[in-house]
Amino acid sequence: MAASGVSFPEDDGADTRYAMIEKEALGVTWACEKFDYFVVGRKFEVETDHKPLIALLGEKDLTHLPVRVQRFKMRLMRYDFIIKHTPGSQMYIANMLSRPNMGSEPSDNDLMQCRAIAKIAQVAADTCITDSFHDSRLRDALTGDPVVREVIGYIQTGWPETSRELRGEPLKMYPKRDSLTISGVIVWFEKRVYIPGSLRQSYLSRCHEGHQGIVKCKRAAPQHFWRPGLSRDIEDLVARCHVCIKNISIKRQPMEINALPERPWVDVGSDLFEWRNQTYLLTVDYCSKWIEVEELPSQKSFYVIKMLEKIFARFGIPEVLRTDNGPCYKSESFSAFVESWGVVHKTSSPRYPESNGMADFR
Repeated sequence: MAASGVSFPEDDGADTRYAMIEKEALGVTWACEKFDYFVVGRKFEVETDHKPLIALLGEKDLTHLPVRVQRFKMRLMRYDFIIKHTPGSQMYIANMLSRPNMGSEPSDNDLMQCRAIAKIAQVAADTCITDSFHDSRLRDALTGDPVVREVIGYIQTGWPETSRELRGEPLKMYPKRDSLTISGVIVWFEKRVYIPGSLRQSYLSRCHEGHQGIVKCKRAAPQHFWRPGLSRDIEDLVARCHVCIKNISIKRQPMEINALPERPWVDVGSDLFEWRNQTYLLTVDYCSKWIEVEELPSQKSFYVIKMLEKIFARFGIPEVLRTDNGPCYKSESFSAFVESWGVVHKTSSPRYPESNGMADFR
């Protein structure tokens, strides 16, 4: 990999020298991050015509670097590279692209050469990417696919001026035609491989391994392959996955309205609340909405049971008692109390005490 900086007007002082170093370090950092897909995890060489970078981005310790260069070296720590100096006269392509003739407009031939160099750089790691798929069927499927042959013909000879002549998959690829390139039988969209119809389901299933959700699958798939309508295909795949459907979790239970009891004091709700540092027991009838409030010395089950016995003795024993999952209602003594009195004890959903809305004060 070769990185060349831009030319600056001559000026005196350390600011100009540090600005030059910062620009050169930025150029190396940008180049590595630009080709991150090809170089990460691999040992490679970086050529530069700016000799001070050899020490700054090479063996020199991070704490001894200028502050403006430290951030670039920290961004480069994820790469395994050797930086070496190459005279500018020997960095033909990098210097040609970084030093265009600013006195006149570039000719069509110059633009075509620059585009050709960019295309070569884009598909330079053809073998590296295709090997990462570990799928020998890919090239065979691409060779025998009629859509791929048609698209390759359009890329080589030129696309129609309008999309009216196209049908099927080439019609969907027409808006992306400027980003499509070829390398042998492989069709590329930017850095991603086009997957033919015969292997589409296989690659989508591989993307959905581990039964990731729609968002994670959409984030992972475009890093490796492409096809028109990929996002919609991922949504359909996840929506039809039986394992995902079976294990989907309902984040919030729907609200259900309790049926109105036929007579008073059949269905009763109970809860504790505090007011002015004093604990109270609230009991409400679901039919008549009658409220009873009694003061408690503490929140222990013993005092709650004694107060409910007093209320039941005065109004009658209810059939259903609704409470939340407070400690006083979940104790063994309270369970024994409602069982001995023949009362059905129903608690609200865990972490949703508001489902006991008639008595809950939250």
